[in-house]
Parts: sequence; C-alpha cells; structure tokens
Amino acid sequence: MDGEGKPMQSQADEAFHPLEDSAAILAEMRGSGWKRWARPWRGVLNLQGATFDRLLVGTLERFFVSGTPVEVDGALRQRIDRGTAIYANDELLADRSLYFRPLGMPEGVRVKKRQTLKKGAVYHVSFPSGYRTHDPEYQPIYDTYRRNEINRVQLWQHDDRQRPTVICAHSWCGGILPVEARIFAASRLYANGWNVALYTMPFHGARTPRQARFSGQLFPSANVGLTNEAFGQSVADLRMLMTWLREERGSGPIGMMGISLGGYTTALMASLEPSLAFAVPIVAPASFADVVWKHGEGNPRRKATEAHGMTLADFRRLWSIHCPLTMKPAIPLERRLLVWGEGDRIVFPEHQAALWEHWDRPELIAFPGGHLMQWGWLQYTRSIHRWIAALLGDNPSLS
Repeated sequence: MDGEGKPMQSQADEAFHPLEDSAAILAEMRGSGWKRWARPWRGVLNLQGATFDRLLVGTLERFFVSGTPVEVDGALRQRIDRGTAIYANDELLADRSLYFRPLGMPEGVRVKKRQTLKKGAVYHVSFPSGYRTHDPEYQPIYDTYRRNEINRVQLWQHDDRQRPTVICAHSWCGGILPVEARIFAASRLYANGWNVALYTMPFHGARTPRQARFSGQLFPSANVGLTNEAFGQSVADLRMLMTWLREERGSGPIGMMGISLGGYTTALMASLEPSLAFAVPIVAPASFADVVWKHGEGNPRRKATEAHGMTLADFRRLWSIHCPLTMKPAIPLERRLLVWGEGDRIVFPEHQAALWEHWDRPELIAFPGGHLMQWGWLQYTRSIHRWIAALLGDNPSLS
C-alpha cells in the first residue's frame, strides 16, 4: 500500500496508460529533435526503415517462433498467479531494493590488455556474476547456464584517472564486443576524453549458454521467470562493474547508454541507480511485455495462452518489477536523453512516447528510419556526444 492506502499493483497498472493513449504525445514529439538535413526526406526514410523492420520481424517469427511447440495447459492460470506472487507483489513493487540487491565489489576480476591506444589501452575484463535468483526454486535451472555466469567487458581506458566512463549496453542478439565498439563509436567516445565500458548482457555474446542456438535466444523471451531473473542479474552485474570502475580503476562520473534491449536496461538503471551521471536509452521499449505481446499477434502460442485466460494485463504485471514505467527516475531530468526513430516497427513509437511522458519530457534526439535501418546514425551519435560533453562541463572537439 502507498500513503493513501492504494495497492502498489494498481499504481503499476496505471503506469501503462501512456502506451494506450499515445497519439497526442506522439503528435508533440513528431518534428522534435529532428536535424535540418533529415526533414525533407523524413517520410521516405521512415517508410524504408519501417518496411525493413517488418520484413525482419516476419523472418524471425518464421524461423524462431512459429516452429516453437505450444506448451499451454489448464494449469496456466496457477503459474500466472504464482509468478505474480513472486515477482509482482506489493512489497516488491513498493521497495525495489528487495529485488535488485547490490552485490558490492566483484571478486576474481581478470584484466588482460588487448590493444595499446594513444595515452591508454583496450582491456578485456571478466569477473563472476555471483547472482542468486529471487525465486530460490529457479536457482538450479539458472546454475545450468554456466557461460552466463562470467561477465565480459571491453574497457577503453585512459592512463590518467578520474576520466568519466560511458557504459554501453547492446541490443538483443548482440554482444560481439568488437562489433559493439563500432556500433557505439567507442573510438570517438575515447577520443572525446572518456573511458568506455562495453558491457555484455546476460545470455548474449560470450555469455551465451550451450542450451541456446544463438546469442539472445533465451533473454528476453516469453519465459517470465528467466526474463525477470536476467534483468535482476543485469542490474547486479552493472552495479558491480560501476563499483569496480570507481574503486579499482579510479573512474570519474559514470553514465550509461544502450540500444533496444540495452536501452531498456539503461532506463531501468536510471530508475534504480541515483549515482548514474546520465542515461541515454536509444530505440528502447517502455514495456517489454507490450513488445512481446504485440509481435505475438496471430501466433499459435499467444492464441493458446489467451484461450487459457492469459491477458496483456497479466503479462504486464508479471514483468512490472523491471519496467521503467512502474518506477520514478532516480536521476534528475537534465541527466536523461531519449533517442528514437520515427519509423520503428520493432519497438513501436508509442513506447518512445510513453517513456518520454513518464520521464517528464526530457531532451529528444530523433533520426529518420526504423529500429535497424537507422539513417543518420553518425549525426545522432555526434549529437549524443555533444550532449554528454555539455552535461559533464567539458567541451572537446566533436567534429
């Protein structure tokens, strides 16, 4: 209960209203944050991006979803109720620290130098996660994902200490760190005077367990317990990384940016970690439950679950523990920046509208195109770097 005696779950349900009533918000967002060069071609580039997104979604569903056997039975409602009691009870929603438990300094950290840079170097950093599941009955299953237990980070670090650090979190199916270095323009971030920590999300990249066919197959997924626990692990791992960067590597302010899944995780961290210097979610879902539900339209699995009483409201409640819409931001407005593509048809524009509204309408950067075909990547990347530089009170050349 809150101070007025209102159940926390009712508040969580209300948090999703901006997703359902986003038309007016989107009308205000459209045109905001657009750079002059993009405006004449906006409609064409958005259509191209949206078309590519739709083709990709159809391909993914054909290969990875449609072939998955439907395993739904009459006990589904019991599993929903049990999951809600474990992951979405009023006590947890009122105090997220009961779920997202800090682990302190990581043990057994290994650092290997990979490349010499001007006045610095690139290092490979690894350390055990040590995460324990919130649901103790799930721990034996989690223990079988052995590769996921080791954190993998690529660190671009200057020789002189107290430099700010930018943690970068990749998208779904990502995690190949040399590729992520290009996507996040790590060399440019480093040239601007900042350290860069490319973080590998759970169940991705080198953390992909043998049970998965590809990076990201297991997380996020429609498996409620696994997805909830993996977000719990993400927060615990990132907090350990931040502690190590400060106490062992002498880092200055630490901020975070992320794309898609990594953007959602960035928004989650900005809701939990007040020490974060800034947060930049890029094409980030506002609710992963809504993304999965929307893309499940017409799929046999969703039809079967609905036939047994599963609803979108149930799904939202089951995943509300990590949804940024159900939490107030922990960092000030001026430290939040949203980046979105108006033609996105994987994470639909209403997600950007809902997060923008919930975050008290922070500064926006928009680009033409979709979730994957992002026209103007170089331009919006430079805009992010200028925003970080202005926020940190530094003005390096960003040309």
